[in-house]
Amino acid sequence: KISTMSYDDQIELSVALFLDMAVRDKSIMAMNKHVKIEARSLKFLNMVGWLIRILHGDYGSNLEESFRTLGNIHKAMGLRSDHFVVMRVSLHDTFAHYFPHDYGIKQQYAIDFMFLLASNLMMGEAMTLPCDDSDYLSSLQACLHSAVGREYLYRYLQQTWCDEIVIYLQGIRKFEQQTNDKGRFMIARNIVDVSINADSDVAVNISYECRMNAMRLMSE
Repeated sequence: KISTMSYDDQIELSVALFLDMAVRDKSIMAMNKHVKIEARSLKFLNMVGWLIRILHGDYGSNLEESFRTLGNIHKAMGLRSDHFVVMRVSLHDTFAHYFPHDYGIKQQYAIDFMFLLASNLMMGEAMTLPCDDSDYLSSLQACLHSAVGREYLYRYLQQTWCDEIVIYLQGIRKFEQQTNDKGRFMIARNIVDVSINADSDVAVNISYECRMNAMRLMSE
């Protein structure tokens, strides 16, 4: 999305991002008081793009060494671990403002994970993500009813090779949100075909009796 923006629009976005960080932490402005804001802002935005590209691709065995070297350079400039938190929060707010229809919970999760990994490698510290709104951790039901909780659960299950559970839960979510009887029937049939039928490649691991009961109820 950003790569298709004009140069002037990229400058506007990057400066808005930089100023948001500077408001949250005055030391960021102090570290950059002798440089042009536009140039430094665009450099930071390009760095975010570089992080996405290198972490998304096949970065090989030199990733940790590269990040440690980069971390030492930034430490010499006065960068601290808590600056990564400021950067991450400012990215969320700025991107959500400029891309209200494209920057959702999935993108936020990706940014969180990217900054957590990058900051740990660069600063050599085991940083964790804060849970400002952690009500979804109280129970599985609360997690499934929370947009943030669902996304983190889905990503965790995918990372632990449980794609079939993610697909099943997403199907159930669609079924619960559908108010039309015909629509609910179509979604239920799809759930059975994809997640219950033993011949499916992503069938969930349930008992034979439970599987047969679901198949029988769907055929009635």
